[in-house]
Amino acid sequence: MLKHDLTIYQNCILSGAICGWGDEFKAHFDLVIFLQLPQNIRLERLQQREFQRYGNEILDGGSKYDESKAFLKWASLYDEAGMEVRSKMLHEHWMSDLVCPILRIEGDDTVKERVNIVLNYLSPN
Repeated sequence: MLKHDLTIYQNCILSGAICGWGDEFKAHFDLVIFLQLPQNIRLERLQQREFQRYGNEILDGGSKYDESKAFLKWASLYDEAGMEVRSKMLHEHWMSDLVCPILRIEGDDTVKERVNIVLNYLSPN
C-alpha cells in the first residue's frame, strides 16, 4: 500500500521507523528527520502511555503487568543495544547510506518548536 501511495502522491510525510522492511523506499525520501529524546524522558512517556492505555492492569497483579514490564525493558535498550533490536545503532546504520539530508532534532522540544526547526531548515532549501 505504501508503494502504491508513493507512486500516486507527489508529496507525503511518512512517520516511524521502516528499518529493514522499508529499505526499498529510501530513494523516495527528500529529507529524513531523526527525532531523539533523552532516555529518561522517553521511558517516562512510554510508561505514561502504557497507563493511559491499560490503566491499573499494568500494575503488579494486573493482567498486563508482565507484558508492560517486558515492553518497557525492551524500550530501555534503545540507546545501548546493537543491531539485533530496534535501537539507535540500527537506525544510525539505516540512515548511513541515505542520499537525502538528515535533520536531527535531539532534545525535549515541544511539537511547535520541532515544527519551527523543520520549517526553518526547509525555508532556505
